Amino acid sequence: FKTIAQMGGMAIVKAFFFDCCGNWLQKTLALELNQNIVHALSDKVMINSNYYRVKNIDGRVTDVDVRIADDVSTFSESITDLWLGQQGFVNAVARLVVFSYRFQGLISWQQTRFLYLYLALSAVAIRWLMPDYKTLTADTASLEGKFKKLHNSVRVASESIGFFGGG
Repeated sequence: FKTIAQMGGMAIVKAFFFDCCGNWLQKTLALELNQNIVHALSDKVMINSNYYRVKNIDGRVTDVDVRIADDVSTFSESITDLWLGQQGFVNAVARLVVFSYRFQGLISWQQTRFLYLYLALSAVAIRWLMPDYKTLTADTASLEGKFKKLHNSVRVASESIGFFGGG
């Protein structure tokens, strides 16, 4: 009974911390990370009039401040979700620890090694079979950047477009 109570207690603590407090912690850390990175990048951009150089000399980037705000917000949310999200690293490790402890209560640690071997081989197989998300994410970011640039151009030229009937 004591072992069952300990396993149940660990499950309750894990469920409370990661399910209830995890979302709040994730949002708080994302906001802190976002603010720190935005302030650091803004300071770097404002040194030696870099903001005006980028905006006026290099025509590829027209809205530095908006791009910093959007990209940093997306980055900070992605990083905190990767570490603290429902399927994040910390949650996965906590689940593995709780599962291992509960599994060890049913069978010995010697038999548990086969489970870990299976998990390792499965991870290698999944890594080999999954698509390259790095390339997909880079392509998505590039397309979103082009879309924002074209949308901004349409917004700037909206009066002309309306006057000439869309042509």
